[in-house]
Amino acid sequence: MQRASPLGLAILLLATALAVGSQSVSAGTNTTAGTVVSTGGPSVVVRTDSGDEVSVMLDEVSVALAKLDAGDRVTFQYHPTEDGGHPIVTMTREPARGMVAKGVAVDSDGDGVPDGMDNCPDTPRACRVDAHGCPIDTDGDGICDSLDKCPGTPVLTTVDRNGCPLPVDVPHLETELLDTGMIRLSNVNFDYDESAIRPDAYAVLDTVGRVLTKWPGLDIQIDAYCDSRGTEAYNYDLSERRAESVRSYLLEHFPEFGPAQLTARHYGESNPLAPNTTMANMQLNRRVEFVVRNKEMLKQKR
Repeated sequence: MQRASPLGLAILLLATALAVGSQSVSAGTNTTAGTVVSTGGPSVVVRTDSGDEVSVMLDEVSVALAKLDAGDRVTFQYHPTEDGGHPIVTMTREPARGMVAKGVAVDSDGDGVPDGMDNCPDTPRACRVDAHGCPIDTDGDGICDSLDKCPGTPVLTTVDRNGCPLPVDVPHLETELLDTGMIRLSNVNFDYDESAIRPDAYAVLDTVGRVLTKWPGLDIQIDAYCDSRGTEAYNYDLSERRAESVRSYLLEHFPEFGPAQLTARHYGESNPLAPNTTMANMQLNRRVEFVVRNKEMLKQKR
């Protein structure tokens, strides 16, 4: 929209300042600056730089002259009248954030959304954004899709700057193993309806392998579970293939294991840890457990 130059639009208005927030900008205030929050009819709501909101009632002529939009920066001065009536307000529209004198939009972070409409300033250059200028992050891990090298990260997974799961804490896994005789993981990632292990799961499996091989001779049962999507028979088959994939990975990357030490078991959608009613719960149920069958071995010194 073409505007008159915002640098010199000064208008004398007869106005009444009404408090909208916690504090009114009183008559006699020398100069107040703020950002237009909304416009409608003869009123303009301005959020001042001090955090207060005031509604300035303008006459129709002033409204037509001002042509203010939400996001415009304004400065106004109150000039008390001698008879104590409504003060005269001098309002000046400043260059709005995202506007220059010739009306050309400014996009400081280069995301394609003008600054005046951008709810997420300083978006990284490579990120695709939505209509509000905010990065698109499909898996909600805090890393925008364009920079996420591990898309589809499970809910609540802690990730690095590339969007990939951080390695599991070794002491935590050791404590879980010694206390319970098993290690339970909900972040061994597979693509939907697939049994091939995704690269972003390699780190966590490597950590599990390092922990389990500290006790030579462990007899380990690898149990795989699915969530309730799909038929019961299909999920039973899918969990079997996933359990075998995990077993094969450990045997390939940890020669300390003998094939007889690792047994793959599959349970489909049975024994859920939580109702399959939310994505977070389904992620908990879609898990792999490493169960030590000769727990007495864990009592030996490493």
